[in-house]
Amino acid sequence: AYADFILAKAARGDVTASLEERYRAEAATADITATEVRDAFRADWTGGGPILGVLAETPPSEAQMGAAWTRIAAAPDPGPWVAPAEAAWAYADFGPAGRVVSREVISAPDFVRLTFENGLVLNFKQAPFASNQVTVTVRDLARLGQAVDATVTAGANTVGGVTFGLQNPQVAEDAARLDAVKALQAKADLYARATGYKIVRLINLGEGGGYTPAPPMPVFAMAKREMADSTPVASGELKVRIDVSATYEVAR
Repeated sequence: AYADFILAKAARGDVTASLEERYRAEAATADITATEVRDAFRADWTGGGPILGVLAETPPSEAQMGAAWTRIAAAPDPGPWVAPAEAAWAYADFGPAGRVVSREVISAPDFVRLTFENGLVLNFKQAPFASNQVTVTVRDLARLGQAVDATVTAGANTVGGVTFGLQNPQVAEDAARLDAVKALQAKADLYARATGYKIVRLINLGEGGGYTPAPPMPVFAMAKREMADSTPVASGELKVRIDVSATYEVAR
């Protein structure tokens, strides 16, 4: 009867189970073994002939399905699957080079237009690529501004930004986990008392969230500075968030 209840809910698309339903399901399946499940499936799927399933806009008749099965069963064994041979790259040779008949420089938006003898027109624009990038790690935040000034003095013309992070996020995450579980337990006890239940045991515990480094902060620095102090860098904070969810068994 409970199996019929589960199937009926699945057929309606209602697959979300309440805590009571989960408890009933666990109680009903606690003593079921893998052998019993296999034997039950074997009994349900054992019949006098093949079991065919068809997905189609118009359901075929039983005769059409039988004829299709007979035709497939009479066909020769296709044998083991063989991987197809690797196809040759079709663009290894583009033929002889074409002759350029005109070259035009377009100032806005800054590209070159080449016209070939066969009428082909090619618009070419050279884009700058990032090169000679250096990443500097500073562990003494009091000297962060001095480090930015040092990179500019050394010849850097662009400072991409400063990203703050934790050197060892594991410690902060573990502390957040302890606080999250304590808060979860307190809230579960409160809800249980409010509804006239008491918590019997913890069934499962899940976790989400974690430490995410902050996005880069823009930093503006000049190679020549009239002031003696270093480049100011605004302070901020880092957040470590741990989300926990649990399922408890309750009883009156």
